[in-house]
Amino acid sequence: MRWGVDSPCIYWGQLGIPGTTGTFGVRLSMVPPNIPESPVVRINDSVQFASHVVNIRDSDFGDSRVQGGDFDFNFTEITRRFYEHSPDEYEVTVIGSASGMSSPGR
Repeated sequence: MRWGVDSPCIYWGQLGIPGTTGTFGVRLSMVPPNIPESPVVRINDSVQFASHVVNIRDSDFGDSRVQGGDFDFNFTEITRRFYEHSPDEYEVTVIGSASGMSSPGR
C-alpha cells in the first residue's frame, strides 16, 4: 500500500472489542526516523512559514468570487503578500484553501 506525505498512515485492519459488536479501524503511522525538524516561524497574525510551506491567512479567500466570478480567488493579493516576505526565486507557487487541507488541532 502506498504511503507518504499525503497518506502518512496505512490501514492495518479491524480491532474488535470483546463483548460488543463494534469494531474500529486500525491505522499505522508511517514516519521515517530521518525527517528533520522544521520549526514554524510567525511573521505576523496572517503569515507564518516553515522550511517547505508558507501559510498566509486571507479572510477574503473565496468571498472575492461573489464580485469577481467563479475564478476570482484573490490570488494576486495572496501572491503579493507571499513575495513581501520571500525572495523571488520560486518557479511555482500553489495556493489552497484550509478547508481543502487537513490541519488537525488548528
